Amino acid sequence: LPELFNMWEDPSAGPFLQAMIFSVTGESDALDALLPVLLGAGPGSTSDHKHNHESVSLEGVPVDLRVALLEGKGGSRLMEAALKVAHADMLAEIYTRFFRTRMAQLSAHPIANFV
Repeated sequence: LPELFNMWEDPSAGPFLQAMIFSVTGESDALDALLPVLLGAGPGSTSDHKHNHESVSLEGVPVDLRVALLEGKGGSRLMEAALKVAHADMLAEIYTRFFRTRMAQLSAHPIANFV
């Protein structure tokens, strides 16, 4: 998914992706479909069960994309947007996949510590 990384970091595409996230604020089904794809899990990472937020999965996000999301300038802004609009189950999934085992490392990073 190097194209996705390039989009996060692009000065035009990055803000557009953030706007896409903000445009579905409060729309649980749309967030469940959009966020995993934009965070690197790829298509097919969500279940077809509507209104079951526990089916949302970020399991497919490669480790290098997790690092890029949190430590890159564009990726960190995208993650901030995702954290602002995500519902409780999605926040729990993001915490589990991206933050839980890396808090000390992230807090020492000059960009990631702002996320």
